[in-house]
Amino acid sequence: MYFENYELVEYKHNILFQVVFQARFPEIMRIQHEPPIAFQDALRKEGYTEITRGFPAVPPGIISNQASNDIGKIFHFLPEQRDWEVVLSQDSIALNCHRNYRNYSDFKEKLEKVLRIFYEIYKPPYFTRIDFLSRNMANRVFLPHLEKMNVESFIPEHIFPVLGTPRADDVLSLQTVSQFDDNEIKAHVAHTLSQVSGEFGQRQVTDEKSYIIEIDCFYDRNVGVIDEIFTKCDIFKKLERNFFEWSITEALREAMGKSGS
Repeated sequence: MYFENYELVEYKHNILFQVVFQARFPEIMRIQHEPPIAFQDALRKEGYTEITRGFPAVPPGIISNQASNDIGKIFHFLPEQRDWEVVLSQDSIALNCHRNYRNYSDFKEKLEKVLRIFYEIYKPPYFTRIDFLSRNMANRVFLPHLEKMNVESFIPEHIFPVLGTPRADDVLSLQTVSQFDDNEIKAHVAHTLSQVSGEFGQRQVTDEKSYIIEIDCFYDRNVGVIDEIFTKCDIFKKLERNFFEWSITEALREAMGKSGS
């Protein structure tokens, strides 16, 4: 996938508000009909002390193929702080970080523990698809140190060309979704400029003009070796960084504040 390779940069002000990994596998009837007791016991040792049942708490675009609407067959395992979440269903497992994301190394470490526990207990024959999704938002809530903010200045011209025309002042909202495929790794990248309200990570946003970048890198061929998943995740992360940097301007880089590599 041809994109400029950007060096790893840490920013003082993080606009990332959610990271999700999901792996899909052929349906396991055991998960449908037996409580995941052994799985819960193992996750408790990793700090996931609470369990709830309900619909998946991850972006709908990444879990669109659930085989059942029976909410009793979807389990959520959470730590006391509820900043991380493991979601188990009969045909997928996901790790969702929606608060306090530190870095990819920390995410990968937690992911390896969860997937190896799952693999040891349920032994799926292979995985049919793996996704790595990141969601970012730039506005006055995420970047409160900026007294005057022009969100449009954060958006490269190639994302929304209309912003470089006299019609820019009349634009209420914009969205574009780009799909990429290098015959192995695929990606969906969505860019949105809009007024936004709601809870995003640990921040509450109320009617703020926002620039949202959502990047979903995925592999939809069978993966039979669990270590291959982690190799693919490293590739996903590198692509995600390239997509993100391609999606922003130097003005946003300065607003986030580079703190080193």
